[in-house]
Amino acid sequence: MLDQVFKYFVISHNFFYYKNSGFLFGLINDVPIFLLAAILIVLYIVIARCHDPWRSGLYPANTRNDAGWILLLSGAVSNLVDRFSRGYVVDYLDWKMFLPFWPEGFVRYFNLADVFVVIGLIAVGKSLSDARHLEVRRS
Repeated sequence: MLDQVFKYFVISHNFFYYKNSGFLFGLINDVPIFLLAAILIVLYIVIARCHDPWRSGLYPANTRNDAGWILLLSGAVSNLVDRFSRGYVVDYLDWKMFLPFWPEGFVRYFNLADVFVVIGLIAVGKSLSDARHLEVRRS
């Protein structure tokens, strides 16, 4: 939601933004509609499996895991909203604003939803890694 507010603000006030028609931070261009449909199906399965993951024992119950999934899914949904409503994702942040020495040719533009996805992946990965370490110690 927060990312969509920023996107609305950027577009309505004619600030610079990049129309990202690619996928995976712009690394893959011209994504076919069937790939987007597959992503929606996977997203639905993930949400359905995470509805009550602790009862099923699928994921460990902890704050980092919860926050990670919330960030990951909210970022993914925000970018999917863009993809289906506009046909592209609005990227309004530029690495060069933060790192002036950012090399040319690398992915340069991103948005808050991308940040949420990356932080969410790290949090969930760390949480699952910690859970595996606990299982190994118990064995």
